[in-house]
Amino acid sequence: MVSAILLLLAIAIRRDFPNLFPEIAGYSFDGILHLLGVIFFVLAAVLTVSSGTKYMTKYWSVFTGEDEGKGE
Repeated sequence: MVSAILLLLAIAIRRDFPNLFPEIAGYSFDGILHLLGVIFFVLAAVLTVSSGTKYMTKYWSVFTGEDEGKGE
């Protein structure tokens, strides 16, 4: 969610307020927001995939049906 807000804010600042913020170390403010938005998006994607992978490996027997006969 943070990445979406940063990416949309970068577009809004670029279109509506291009001269409102000064450049920081040679980068425009909207460029910095865009970069931060992409970084947060990649971080969220990595965390989501790693969480899903851990869940699948932990509960793999549920997906394969290996434990169905053990409860009887």
